[in-house]
Amino acid sequence: MLALWTLGSYLVVRTIEKPAYTVLERKDGYEVREYASYIVAETKVQGERQEAVTKGFQIIADYIFGNNVTKKSIAMTAPVLETKISESIAMTAPVLSTENMTGERTIAFVLPSAYTLDTLPVPNNSAVTLREVPAHTVAVLQFTWYATPTRIEKKKEALIALLKKEVVTITGDILVAQYNPPLSMPLLLRNEIIIPIAYSTKTDSAGSAIENATTQENQVVIKKTALFANGCFWCVEHDLEEVRGVIDVVSGYADGEIENPTYENYGENGFREVVLVTYDENVVTYGKLVEHILKHGNPTDPDGSFGDRGKQYAPAIYFESEEEKNEAQRVIADLNALRIFSATLNIPVIPRTKFWPAEEYHQDYAEKNPIRYTYYRNGSGRDEFIEKHWNIE
Repeated sequence: MLALWTLGSYLVVRTIEKPAYTVLERKDGYEVREYASYIVAETKVQGERQEAVTKGFQIIADYIFGNNVTKKSIAMTAPVLETKISESIAMTAPVLSTENMTGERTIAFVLPSAYTLDTLPVPNNSAVTLREVPAHTVAVLQFTWYATPTRIEKKKEALIALLKKEVVTITGDILVAQYNPPLSMPLLLRNEIIIPIAYSTKTDSAGSAIENATTQENQVVIKKTALFANGCFWCVEHDLEEVRGVIDVVSGYADGEIENPTYENYGENGFREVVLVTYDENVVTYGKLVEHILKHGNPTDPDGSFGDRGKQYAPAIYFESEEEKNEAQRVIADLNALRIFSATLNIPVIPRTKFWPAEEYHQDYAEKNPIRYTYYRNGSGRDEFIEKHWNIE
């Protein structure tokens, strides 16, 4: 039954049409998307968030399922979007209302792309409005599990803080997007905080696009590699691939006693699960990658990683020069000074050893096996730990 529930939750959202977009840039913590224009059916309702979403859903579902002049049923799409009126936020002084305040909210469904405003059935209910949303650019922070009022506010604040840090201008109301139908498995829920932003594209003298709004001025790529251990390499690889400036991540093994280790024998022969990271030093530094590793695992636990125990899952920072060794130790000291944990960081900084790539089926595991990966990751406690200590989704 659990397997059927998981598979059903995954396939339902995969088969529902979603508005088209292009990812312009992946940042550390969010991504920038450019959406094509789309049409929404929306209604305005009063009440606290869950009350308003339920009421608005019922009103628009009534239209979609046939309460219109042609009596024509319209296919379901995702996501359902929700925004609170007058919740527009200036970059210099964010104005956020709390979830226990009642006020007017707009609940919207994205309609199938086959329709235009001229071909859509006209709603019988005057509370339903059809509107075309023009092409626009947004910052998006994605999170899973239930979209409770507390989590939504926390994610809004996290994304706003990231945009403020990078001096990105917010241009519209904050949207909460939920993609899954009721009764979906919580660990497979897809929720998003979406904030419209100002984002332009620079061009060269020939008119070719070379960089987007938060621009990287130096276009020369300086490739370097770094080696890290931080528990399950499926998770470490997936997290690092989201870091801006990371070019490639390969899962593998290091530190052991034999040649050509395999997944069947690496643990008994003294190896750790590691990742080899290729990165552009003009975009992200070795020190920033060390900081990322420390913030995406438990650096106080030298004997494993969450539910995975033993040296093969133990964290480690590898250095290839005295400069890297000193930088890693500096980052560790800086984080220790913040006193985020009750215990001192206990992660070894050791000389880099030979890297052995893992089997092909381990590479990009999260993308190849999303259901199994999500189930494993949510059960490990990794994300809860990271979010608790660093407010990172």
